[in-house]
Amino acid sequence: MREDASSDTHHLLGTAWVLGAAMFFTAMNLFARYMRSYPATLPVPSAQKVFFRLLVPVVILLPLALFGLQRVIIGRPRLLALRGGLGAVMILLYFHAIDNTTLARATFFLYTYIAWGALFSYIFLKEPLGWRRAPAMLVVYLGALLMLADTGQSSADITWHGDLAGLASGLGAGAAATTMRALHRYTSSYMIVLTLCLFGM
Repeated sequence: MREDASSDTHHLLGTAWVLGAAMFFTAMNLFARYMRSYPATLPVPSAQKVFFRLLVPVVILLPLALFGLQRVIIGRPRLLALRGGLGAVMILLYFHAIDNTTLARATFFLYTYIAWGALFSYIFLKEPLGWRRAPAMLVVYLGALLMLADTGQSSADITWHGDLAGLASGLGAGAAATTMRALHRYTSSYMIVLTLCLFGM
């Protein structure tokens, strides 16, 4: 009974963290979109927004290691570097998409990472797909193709390179999630996040 209760508690806490992260992520997206046209005479470039987006976590995380509040565990440095590089490129592509297509489209393309991550995990980590997951992945891919096929005449904000950057950010996020899954056996979550931010900056 105690084990079941503990499992339920961890599940609820995990769900709460995910919902909280989604709220902050949504707020970040809105601010990034708002900064595209403010001030109107000097819009903030995508790369500059990415730099400061990643600078803040570095300012927070580095002191934790310097003062011994966080253990620094580095395993599989090449895989860690790959994770940092993929994540950095993904974030830059996503912010470019926010600036060059609608926020709804950019967010949709990013979240195709769920299907890409499942595919890459199946190929590289030999994780089973299951009979339910494969059709769901096909639906995601079909949705992305239909979105790309939309000419976007209803909005001047939609550009082909913005849409493609959004789709590429989803693919990169799926690849990054797969490497992160493999890395958890060898290194700490702290180092995974810190490496991503340093590479991105």
